[in-house]
Amino acid sequence: MAAAPRSIPFDSLCLAAVTAELQAFVGGKLQKAVMPAPNQLVLELYREGLGLFKLDCGAQPAAYFTTVVPEPTRPVPTLAQALKARMAGARLVAAQQVDFDRILRLDFKHADGVFVLIAELIPNRANLILLGQEKILAVAKRTSGTRELSGGATYLLPPRSANGSVLEAAPGEALDGREGASPFLVSLLQKDPSMFARVRQVVESGQFSPVMVEGLGAYPISAAALGLKETAEPSFSLAYERFREIEAPRQLLAASIATLQGQLTKVRDARSAAIRKLEQAQGESKRSREHQIAAELLLAFKASIEDGSEQAEVYDYEGNPLTIALDQGLTVTENAEKLFAKAKHAKERVGANAERLTILRDELLQLEGILARLQAATTQREVEDLQDSARKARWLSQPGTAKAKEERPFEGHRVAQVTGPSGYEIFYGENATSNDYLTMKLAKPNDYWLHVRGAVSAHVLVRTHGKPESVQRPVLEFAARLAALNSPQKHSSLVAVDYTLRKHVRKPRGAAPGFVVYEREKTLNVAPKP
Repeated sequence: MAAAPRSIPFDSLCLAAVTAELQAFVGGKLQKAVMPAPNQLVLELYREGLGLFKLDCGAQPAAYFTTVVPEPTRPVPTLAQALKARMAGARLVAAQQVDFDRILRLDFKHADGVFVLIAELIPNRANLILLGQEKILAVAKRTSGTRELSGGATYLLPPRSANGSVLEAAPGEALDGREGASPFLVSLLQKDPSMFARVRQVVESGQFSPVMVEGLGAYPISAAALGLKETAEPSFSLAYERFREIEAPRQLLAASIATLQGQLTKVRDARSAAIRKLEQAQGESKRSREHQIAAELLLAFKASIEDGSEQAEVYDYEGNPLTIALDQGLTVTENAEKLFAKAKHAKERVGANAERLTILRDELLQLEGILARLQAATTQREVEDLQDSARKARWLSQPGTAKAKEERPFEGHRVAQVTGPSGYEIFYGENATSNDYLTMKLAKPNDYWLHVRGAVSAHVLVRTHGKPESVQRPVLEFAARLAALNSPQKHSSLVAVDYTLRKHVRKPRGAAPGFVVYEREKTLNVAPKP
């Protein structure tokens, strides 16, 4: 069974919906082109009304109509300068999606000729390219994936899939490797085979029925077949912008707050426990005088006490009867010496414990203050500032970085340890023998174990402390990205990573280092570099 989607991607079907919305502005005038960021472009189009069309070739490539009037970035990017110089007043004469890929072609007619704006909206190699007579005039990025784009060169489309488009597929046929086969669309098609015809029909007609899927994003057609809660929307762009600009940041903020809160709560609880322990020790330290007097009285009444007694009945300095418990395995003199030693140790600890208590109580107050501010945080910047403060106070490990070698008690094996979401300890092997050590010796039966599916990769371990059911999906995805990053597939846009409990992993007799077999696995599809 496919895993529940974490979010809805901007895929080829989304671009098809946006391309359909663009048709209302074909024949309209390009009034202005503004780049609010080096990787973003907003086209101000006018045809019986104004439309602000946004193209983003950044970390989340997308194209959609926006309601936000842009402010130009400074200095003005080369692409923005070229658009202003060559296309001011041009008319949009065609808007089309290239095949069923995430590539949009916009043709503009100007007094100086026809110019083309290409938006390649493919993650990790997205770009914006201005063409004149199919020659490159300007680009947002000089490097696009493995391609170098230079002015004056002939533009060539990115390599096409030999498997064709997902629109050409029939129910039951393999969809992997087809153009437009995003994991979300594939899961929808596999769940409901009637969607094959539905997707082809809406793409051909341009008549989409956009929805907002609660907590996941916007999509051009219903995703109800996946059991998701959704509401109809007037346009895909409006729904996508609302989720991307408002709801997604809100979700990210909530997740960031929860992660930092979990880490700091663990630190706070540890400090509280240490304070309680020291307070108990302080109570023992205050008994230093009692131990001293008891030792003196034992020696004073030694003649009347038999060795091996369970207790001694003596009188204190004021003549009051006093019972002193004894260690039956020691002589009276040895019991006295033991009490003298306890008195000395307790006295020495009084000052040190008091100083440590002051430090811990101060830290606890600071932690409570940061947790209170975190609970009231309303922006990602506030959370990041609090995280920086916590890191400077040495309350947080550096996420995603291995501990120094001298701090890694792994019998000399190259095993890295990092802190994942919610403070979970995550380990991964850096070579085959270290993978063996991690899986066969370090891991506990109910720890999660991860490995890139069908390929070489690091073995990754999530320490669950016997409670695998408490590990949330973001923790597993963090660990899965570590497996992908430590594999030959680290440059891929999406990597399949299997996970299972360590008790379902075994090493065949005589197998090479790092080789294991496993069962009862589930699979996560992750981007190595989100």
